Amino acid sequence: MSEVEAKVQEILASLPSLYLATTKGDTPWVAGGFFAETGLFTLGMLLETGGTTLANIKANPHVAMVVSTGDPFAAYLQGSAEADLVDDLAEVEVTKTMLLAKAPQRGCPGCRGS
Repeated sequence: MSEVEAKVQEILASLPSLYLATTKGDTPWVAGGFFAETGLFTLGMLLETGGTTLANIKANPHVAMVVSTGDPFAAYLQGSAEADLVDDLAEVEVTKTMLLAKAPQRGCPGCRGS
């Protein structure tokens, strides 16, 4: 693993949330949410089924994200990606389990009662 990959892995493992930017037409939207990583380039999230973020991804799966502490002097990640929507219930349950394991102290609103 390269030094850069190790730093990416360290940042992803140490932070539980990100900002996700989406767009539909010419209207941008940014939302925060919890994530869990399954690798350097695969992040899982749960989204509201009736929310703007999901509607935008369905219209345009090209997204951008920032993973940061909020400290402008600390290391952070930013990038763009193509979002894949997962509707397989088994995969959704795996994501819920990963989110709860990563940030149990914060809970996971989409994970409660499941």
